[in-house]
Amino acid sequence: LELVVLSGCRSEGLARAVCDAGVPFCVCWRTKAHDAAARIFSRAFFEALAHFQLVDVVGGRTTSKTDLAHYVRAFREAVDSLRFETRPGTLANGISANVP
Repeated sequence: LELVVLSGCRSEGLARAVCDAGVPFCVCWRTKAHDAAARIFSRAFFEALAHFQLVDVVGGRTTSKTDLAHYVRAFREAVDSLRFETRPGTLANGISANVP
């Protein structure tokens, strides 16, 4: 296992435990996460990750594992997608946040 994605609110503590258990890459939320925002992020992250892996296969660079650069690029793409598709607003509990 080389990647765990935690889509739950404030999952950083669990992500640290996952990494301490030996998983090299973990994606989590430090804050509360609006369900729609988590879906936007996850979709963009996995689409980007699949795209970058496909590009490497087509380009002749095939590996059995995904390297750090793929994860970083996919993460950045997902963050950009989330920023593009959200706006400042208020969650149902009254907390100010970026919402879809």
